[in-house]
Amino acid sequence: MPNPTADAREIAGLVPMGHLLEFVGFEVNERMRRCACILHGGSNPTAFSWTEGGLWRCHSCGQGGDRITLVRTIKHCSFSEAICFLAELAGVEYRREVRSNTAVEQAKHDWQSLRSDAELLISAYKKAWREAQNTILQLERIRRSAGNRLDAIHRGAKERWLCEAESCGKRWPKSTGKCL
Repeated sequence: MPNPTADAREIAGLVPMGHLLEFVGFEVNERMRRCACILHGGSNPTAFSWTEGGLWRCHSCGQGGDRITLVRTIKHCSFSEAICFLAELAGVEYRREVRSNTAVEQAKHDWQSLRSDAELLISAYKKAWREAQNTILQLERIRRSAGNRLDAIHRGAKERWLCEAESCGKRWPKSTGKCL
């Protein structure tokens, strides 16, 4: 026996899809799990299909979803009204949680606070990523510069960074390449 009070997901799962479709006006081929789609008024008996889990899709008009979405689409009703309809079909009681205005405002405030925190984290992450990219670029420039200097040394060129003749006050003979 089903739970006398159930939540929305449980209620939707209690109603067999074939039974729901027949109840709202579809001509169901239970064996093939196919029927014509009354949502767009189609006559193709294989256009509309569903799964055992309750997901459905019309391959002609492209609409699809779960049992709750189907009820909302057919009856043009709210989520809560769709759940009440499904609960009635399933023979269970649905107690909708009624929240006060202050609770709703608190929930909105909490959600906005979480969103703000998430935006700050994303901003910090992006800043750290840019800084890491800049560091990588600087390291690559240093590596290229050091490589160029090593190439110049191997070719026998004089390097200022090894010994600057002006700063030490000594002469730098061309033959030795060393500071005297």
